[in-house]
Amino acid sequence: MDEDEMEKGHEDNWGRWGKEDEKGTLNLQTSASVLAALKLPVHGKVYPLAMPISSETRVPHIRNAPWRWLSATSDPRHPQKRGSADEVLVLQYHGASTHIDGLGHMWYDGRLYNGFPEGTIEPMAGLTRCGIDKAGPIITRGVLLDVAGWKGVSRLPNGYAITGGELEACANDHGVEVRTGDAVCIRTGWLTDFKVNPETYPGEPGPGVNALEWLLRREVALVGADNVAVEVTPPEDRSQVLPFHLRWLRDVGGYLIEWLELDALAADRVYEFLFVALPLNITGGAGSPITPVAVA
Repeated sequence: MDEDEMEKGHEDNWGRWGKEDEKGTLNLQTSASVLAALKLPVHGKVYPLAMPISSETRVPHIRNAPWRWLSATSDPRHPQKRGSADEVLVLQYHGASTHIDGLGHMWYDGRLYNGFPEGTIEPMAGLTRCGIDKAGPIITRGVLLDVAGWKGVSRLPNGYAITGGELEACANDHGVEVRTGDAVCIRTGWLTDFKVNPETYPGEPGPGVNALEWLLRREVALVGADNVAVEVTPPEDRSQVLPFHLRWLRDVGGYLIEWLELDALAADRVYEFLFVALPLNITGGAGSPITPVAVA
């Protein structure tokens, strides 16, 4: 590691919560922060933030749509003519549904978050370190930064890298302050367009590395967006692959939520809310499908 990497804050949170920590920035969620977040709703309006899981869901060509098989049986001889349905669902949730990326989803230099070696991965058993089961329930303050709306456009163009300065200006326009432990939801307008124009992929707008540093300085717990990867693609440096993912998950120990439905929040101009998300308790999971909600 050279001096330039050190100055950038390489491996920012390693050891911050102990050498054995596998929870990362969700350690910023405390009893006090949960109680404070629960006081945010004023109207009791609930906003579902997840895409529907359906075999008809449009997904990028590099991913597979959900596959399902439902078996239904009925017994006309039963006094109540009882019937039942059972279902098998195969979901490639990374890239094909609203989901959260766990800290073991991506890494580099042979090390996961907090320095755990990549050898802690067992294909049939999952991650033995930094699995999504270490995250736990997420109950925190949520902030919407509607960058597309702030700029007065329906969607930002593919490859548009949102900067930290733009996030700051957008937050100021919305009258909100991004704080420690927040769930920051960034609206680009991309998802709304993709639903009717899937050929617009590959490529999407999203926060670039400059925005990552801005978010890091504010110690947010997670970042989500209405796109496939949260971050801008293609990346600003074409020699890199998903640099935001690598730095945020592995160095910072932060979480990402992709495919968020944010249009309803933006339409109602709800910029601060109670954010609740419950990852499935998948032992050693690299992530989890998720249905976050905002309560205003």
